[in-house]
Amino acid sequence: MSAKRFVIIMFLLLGVLSGCSQGQAEQKIVTIMDMDNKKLATFAGTYIGDNSAVVSLMNSLPGGGLIKEISLYEESLHATYGTDDTSINYWYGDSSTLQSNVMYNAFYTTLLIPNAKAIQFTMPETSFTAERGTVLKWMNENLSELPGEESIWEQDNVENYLQQNGNLIQEAALSDDLKQSFFKQMPLDQ
Repeated sequence: MSAKRFVIIMFLLLGVLSGCSQGQAEQKIVTIMDMDNKKLATFAGTYIGDNSAVVSLMNSLPGGGLIKEISLYEESLHATYGTDDTSINYWYGDSSTLQSNVMYNAFYTTLLIPNAKAIQFTMPETSFTAERGTVLKWMNENLSELPGEESIWEQDNVENYLQQNGNLIQEAALSDDLKQSFFKQMPLDQ
């Protein structure tokens, strides 16, 4: 009986060890083209002060899996991004991709967090800071007109705007000409 127990214990131990030794599944890199405008629109009306909602929103945006820290202080959003081996080349190896992701995330955080007076994204070797009003002004001048300042605070108006203009936001974040215009007004800091 003890030999039988020994064999069973060895098989269980072997199964546990082989399961633990397998590496993590490769994490899929989420790009702007993977974004679901309807899903993102559900975050409309997220407020600084509702930490779990802000964290969920940021984790849903491109690069969300790389966020190391989120700080919500004095109605400002500050997200610090890190790196991992899988996505370091995608996120930081190409300045055009980095600019697209920063621009896209700036649009969505500005629209979905109405009480965020400023946003800041810190990445290895660069950062981006912008006032909400500056991003909104740029969007009004270069994309379709946003709801008025008072009605942009209303969740239904933001959801409708994103459903109607989500593809336009994606295209803008991928456009070299619009990125150049955006970062001329709100440059990345090296």
